[in-house]
Amino acid sequence: MMFGFGGIWMALFWVAVLLIPIWLVWQFTTRRNTDQSIGTTPEEIARRRYARGEIGREELDRLLSDLHRYRSA
Repeated sequence: MMFGFGGIWMALFWVAVLLIPIWLVWQFTTRRNTDQSIGTTPEEIARRRYARGEIGREELDRLLSDLHRYRSA
């Protein structure tokens, strides 16, 4: 009687032991925010937000102006 009441719990335990680490690795390796990737400039992020419709033209112009002003200072 390998899969009695205790056997079911043991099987579930080993499934969890095997699947949880695989799931965690998958979560940490696939959740990448492209706006924070290496080599992305603040100007590119602002332009992407404008392209996605998150901000309007006035906000984009203000952000680019502010970024240019702070980089020049």
